[in-house]
Amino acid sequence: MKVECIITDGSLLPKFCGPLGYTAETVFALKPARIYEVYGTSVWRSMVSVLVVDEDDLPTWYPMEVFKVVDDTVPGNWFFKYYSDNQFGVQAVLGPERLVRDDGFYDALNDRDPSALHVFRTIGQG
Repeated sequence: MKVECIITDGSLLPKFCGPLGYTAETVFALKPARIYEVYGTSVWRSMVSVLVVDEDDLPTWYPMEVFKVVDDTVPGNWFFKYYSDNQFGVQAVLGPERLVRDDGFYDALNDRDPSALHVFRTIGQG
């Protein structure tokens, strides 16, 4: 799956993104018109996000509203998990096995844990 960046400025996001922590001052570490490989998708607090490697060379979750889909092909080796308890706001994750089946890996990537970043970079998709 591939997406093209269409927004780098939080002021251009829909209003429903505001309560999720995005403000008019938010600046995304992305380049307009650049195509990004998607390494996972999630639903967090009812917002669809995609995992891309941004301009800081870090795997980061961004709201889907920042992109337009240019290739909707989903890798055949991806998995899906639905979180019925929705304890931390994550409702669903779709992506490589490690991202979906290793419950701690999602959070470790978000926390920039060095070992999770190493695994992500070594395997290519976490």
